[in-house]
Amino acid sequence: MNSYAFDVLRTSLYSAQEDHKQARHFYEKAVQRGGIHAVALPYAETLCHLAEFNQTKTICSKMLEIKPKNAQAHMTLARVHYHLGDFHNKRQANESNPKGYFEYAPVTALVRDNAWLSEAKGKCVKDGRGHCTIPVSKSTVLA
Repeated sequence: MNSYAFDVLRTSLYSAQEDHKQARHFYEKAVQRGGIHAVALPYAETLCHLAEFNQTKTICSKMLEIKPKNAQAHMTLARVHYHLGDFHNKRQANESNPKGYFEYAPVTALVRDNAWLSEAKGKCVKDGRGHCTIPVSKSTVLA
């Protein structure tokens, strides 16, 4: 096993243990050895956990230039915008959501464009009508 692969495995271990500082250390080593593309999004997640939002924003933005429909990059970027307070489509607080919530723009256009659903495997969306969480898959139909 090469050093790059070993560093990537270590990042997974430390991330699973929620030791984000150690995970960041090994992500940085992996990036130096093999480039950022293979570890960019998990690295961005780790940086987000460490409240390093500007660096997280930069990584996610670059990934979205390469793959514009990457749901994980969009969701991580939405968390960054939430923490930085620089988003425009925050929904106002209501009885079901006393703190308000961030609305992921592609979900609002789901009826017109659902191509990004395949990128959202393992994620979920909240149905505004019933406020219930439903699993996202290619077979999900929202009427």
